[in-house]
Amino acid sequence: MHTICTNQKNIAAFTLIELTLVLLVVGLAIGGVVAGQNMIRNAELRKIPLAIEDTRKQILVFYDKFNALPGDFHKAEMVWGTECTGCNGDFSGFVGRQTGNIYDEHFNEYFAFWRHLQLAELVDGDFTGTTGPWSVAHAIVGQNIPEIYNRIGINVFWQNNETNPSQTDRHVGKFGQVLLIGQQPPNWGWLNQNPTFSPEDALSIDLKIDDGMPFTGTLYGNGAGQGVNYNGYELCTTAARGDADNTNAEYDISIEDPACFFIVRNVFPKQ
Repeated sequence: MHTICTNQKNIAAFTLIELTLVLLVVGLAIGGVVAGQNMIRNAELRKIPLAIEDTRKQILVFYDKFNALPGDFHKAEMVWGTECTGCNGDFSGFVGRQTGNIYDEHFNEYFAFWRHLQLAELVDGDFTGTTGPWSVAHAIVGQNIPEIYNRIGINVFWQNNETNPSQTDRHVGKFGQVLLIGQQPPNWGWLNQNPTFSPEDALSIDLKIDDGMPFTGTLYGNGAGQGVNYNGYELCTTAARGDADNTNAEYDISIEDPACFFIVRNVFPKQ
């Protein structure tokens, strides 16, 4: 550091080289923080495809052992006794199947699914096997469905809103037995279908395990259209609302807010 002499007093000042070094150090520090944040975020996003693959394997192992799907297993109480009181399925070949827009009396199979996998020692956790208190489909991450990370849950569902065209706030289509990946709505009890991922993050996940397109392949990104949907979240894709046939739609990466959750197809045997 050099000293500038004046008539009044000596004033300490930085040289141009010293200022450059200070700015360089600050820049490196900021860059390191950003790089660290990106690494953490990428590590979180990699947990999504791993969770899907783990669940696929768990289903297949369970099916191979019991000749039934978890949740749909009709002899669960006989096998596990009081640990599974009231958690038998109906052995229909589906988990909590929905007909049109009407949910049958075996809706609870969605949550018995995880209890069966737990008792078969195929999944970690301690799951209630029943719905939460707010509705017949109240998913509570960490209690009746597993948590992937940051309150993002994975659950099973029978997805068929093809006969419910009023549901124009999301992609309409007949999928059958699927997995849902997303957060639960914050203020009311329903399945884990709250918009969770930004379209850019959703695209990143889709490219890791599928074709990078929201409405084709195994991984479907929820949402269809521009504008705002039922919770004030912008929608996930470039398709028109309710456009079930737009296979050319893309994730709308101009949207930065959480806008997507996932529907995962083709993970169940014989379906």
